[in-house]
Amino acid sequence: SAQAQLRLENPAQAIELLVPYAGEDTHPYIARTLVQSYRMLGNPKEASRFTHLAESSAELQWADPEASSKLRYVQNFSGLLLLAEELIEQKNALEAIQILEQLRSSYPQEESVLNNLGIAYRIHGDRGKAIALALSALESYPESHLLHFNLGVIYEEMKQLEKALNHLGDAIRLKPDLLPAYERKVQLLVHLERLAEAYESINVAIEQTNGNADMFYLAGILAGMQDDWVQSVGYFDRVVKLDPQHPNAYANLIRSLVTLGRYSEATKSFEKAKAVGVPRSELASLERTLAEIGPVLEAADSSAN
Repeated sequence: SAQAQLRLENPAQAIELLVPYAGEDTHPYIARTLVQSYRMLGNPKEASRFTHLAESSAELQWADPEASSKLRYVQNFSGLLLLAEELIEQKNALEAIQILEQLRSSYPQEESVLNNLGIAYRIHGDRGKAIALALSALESYPESHLLHFNLGVIYEEMKQLEKALNHLGDAIRLKPDLLPAYERKVQLLVHLERLAEAYESINVAIEQTNGNADMFYLAGILAGMQDDWVQSVGYFDRVVKLDPQHPNAYANLIRSLVTLGRYSEATKSFEKAKAVGVPRSELASLERTLAEIGPVLEAADSSAN
């Protein structure tokens, strides 16, 4: 109660609660709370009466068998799993495998263990074992988007692209906002020159996720390949707003505007490109493009008027 009063900035009430228990045998934790309370009141003299008793203060503890069992679980499972995940991030697959195999012996059906173990084996180069683990785990967890995603990654690395696309599609079906799955799927479709499908997929991705500058950039490129220049301008405009230094974003925005005959907007974008520090070599190329196409577009505007 006294600690609650302190957090409410009521030190006087905290002192009132604790003073009846203050003495030479006062528990260090109570003494520390009194020291804090008196200091908050601007009364260092009273605080000093309890300082020596507060020096060894610690949180009050009591026997709690349930809490102890939870702590053992955290130490034996969650802590080790977290360590393994950190090792995977560091590409230290061998040590991660040792930890995860130890966990699998105790928790043979735990999805997170099987999934991470598959990732570790993939990084280690044992893709066959990684696939076997993931496929086996899918029998127990058919709705796991993570297992499908990681299978997609493995099959992509093995150049089994149709299988990769199928599993990435399943990952997206199970978790429609899974941005990494969309990114890999679109890149694979582009690689296979299935550009219409790639454009359709990237538009779905943008609807379902927050997207990022790289995704909007690729969407702009694909829109241009589909002659959807209005959409291309919209995507490149979002790129430069998110990342003004994004490579080639201004160049493609300006070229898309020029294709649509929107010379005035293209010129304004060129000035913005200069202001944000687009490389001089790129600016020179854009300037030549505008110089060549500008008079033609201006003449077309004049004749139309």
